[in-house]
Amino acid sequence: MLEVVSYQDLTESSEESNEQGIKVFKLEVDDIPFGFLYLTDESYTLAWDGLLDFKRVDDEAQSFFYTQLDQLKHSDPQRSFLGLPVKKFTTLISLIISDKLVKYTLREKDQDQIDKFKNLLRQANEISFIRFDFLLRNPQFKCSFTAENPHSTRYRDCELAVMLPRSQAITRSFLRWVIKRHASSEELRKHEIDLKSSGAELSKLVGLYYNSANQFVVG
Repeated sequence: MLEVVSYQDLTESSEESNEQGIKVFKLEVDDIPFGFLYLTDESYTLAWDGLLDFKRVDDEAQSFFYTQLDQLKHSDPQRSFLGLPVKKFTTLISLIISDKLVKYTLREKDQDQIDKFKNLLRQANEISFIRFDFLLRNPQFKCSFTAENPHSTRYRDCELAVMLPRSQAITRSFLRWVIKRHASSEELRKHEIDLKSSGAELSKLVGLYYNSANQFVVG
């Protein structure tokens, strides 16, 4: 029997969330903690206990970004950004290294800034937290990836989180991407999870539904 990612609404029990107008849902697969989903008026954040090689955190962040670009491609295959202009995006990076906040703005042609950031990543054990904000200009699109350094937590796992606009669905490929980087990845893989149905149900929380053409639309 296929299982789905189930959810429990924790909004009423979270005083802070009620004050800020944030909805909170706890996600599970057969009592295995999957993560938490936080909804605001414009965006949602999915956070979970993850596994990550922090020395490759920039590759993981870009991997996430391109999964979202691929979804944009399928939702509107005629958009011009799917060709060469797909490279025309800006990456804002904020990280804490040796208790100091450092920020970078990376663009395609700014090789000097890119090299400085790559060199800084060689000191991965001194970085405790990092956030990538990807900004696409045409069409306007923003998503974020944040990662805690496992080395700084003294544990094998760390907290990972992604933030997306509520117009972006939670798809099967997106959930597969999360599971691959989940602290309970091996345990989750032992279960037959219906990723399509799970994504559809979680997308309903975000406010998106399948239409007759099998596409997500705003409900």
